[in-house]
Amino acid sequence: MSRVKNKKRIILVTIDPIERNRRVLNQLQTVTRLGWVAEVITVRAHAGESAELPEEVRIVRLPLLATSGPLKFMGFNALLKIVLFFRSFDLVFVRGVWPAFAVLSVHMVKKFDIVYDAHEYFAGLPVLQNRKFVRNLWLWLEKQILKRSKLAFTVSEPILERLYQRYPFFNNWLLIRNLPPYRSPANQNRIERNGLLVVYHGYFMPERGLENLLQALAKTGDVNIRLKLVGDGILKEKLHKLVIRLSLEERVEFIGMQTENRLNSILSTCDLGIVLLLPVSENHKFALPNKFFDYIMTGVPVLASNIPSLQNYIEKYKIGLTVNPDNIDEIARKLDTLALNKEKLAHWQQNCFLAAKELCWDKEEIKLRQAYEKILS
Repeated sequence: MSRVKNKKRIILVTIDPIERNRRVLNQLQTVTRLGWVAEVITVRAHAGESAELPEEVRIVRLPLLATSGPLKFMGFNALLKIVLFFRSFDLVFVRGVWPAFAVLSVHMVKKFDIVYDAHEYFAGLPVLQNRKFVRNLWLWLEKQILKRSKLAFTVSEPILERLYQRYPFFNNWLLIRNLPPYRSPANQNRIERNGLLVVYHGYFMPERGLENLLQALAKTGDVNIRLKLVGDGILKEKLHKLVIRLSLEERVEFIGMQTENRLNSILSTCDLGIVLLLPVSENHKFALPNKFFDYIMTGVPVLASNIPSLQNYIEKYKIGLTVNPDNIDEIARKLDTLALNKEKLAHWQQNCFLAAKELCWDKEEIKLRQAYEKILS
């Protein structure tokens, strides 16, 4: 990164693709609005995808030696260490613990500030459970990166509480949620229809309750309850087969990944959004998914897992209800009940529009700007 007089130089490092990553894109836009010079070091994009970044943000894409396992992390950190060593910068923003080894290695010989983003509860990741040595190694790296950080973020209130407990020596945490920018409601009156139009958007991944949702849909008494599945992922083929086995072809529509504007148009026509995370790990139990706030922003009431992070928001803003995501019969009953209660849905919809004015990036960004200005003043 070339030197720019009187401008702070920021490097954001992540081992994840940044396309469709709202958290990274929001943070980069904030940095550029502050007038700083930003660069992203990431991995190659998925085929057919590109990141919508501010023009002034430079992207360096590192190849991965493997898509999973030790080689993936060793190779990325080795290349990242070389790139960082020959860069000139004031601050490295470390997204997650995966790039920590390279950042810590360079920090031993170069002077720069570190900001750490705990965008998930690392100690509770399913992939690290029952792998004591590997888990302890990565958690040791997280501890070391925090010891050298000026500031750290996380994504939900329950995760924030756990991080304070796990790392009592570090007190400079900040809650920065993955909120969408505020948009004026495009459609405050849903189409009058029989039944219910339900939507799930995001990746079709295990432990997100999609199989349970389809089985519950098949058990509903109202055949006018329909479902849009907007997204893609490794479960796509399995879900297609399950739809056929359950004879739901006329009631389930698969829609691929969408641009943000197109997604919002689709959501604004729906009656109910789905977030059925299965509480299989602490990371899942404390999660606060992007889609939850996308539904709220477009005025779509939510049927969500009865995990603390989601239940607290639903009860506070009165924007939907919760359910045991493992109880297929309960999910089916609640879908049938809501299909008959349009007045309740309309009330929740108006509450969503009110909540959206508070749960938006426009408000969240203020905290981030103030934090950055404080540590880099």
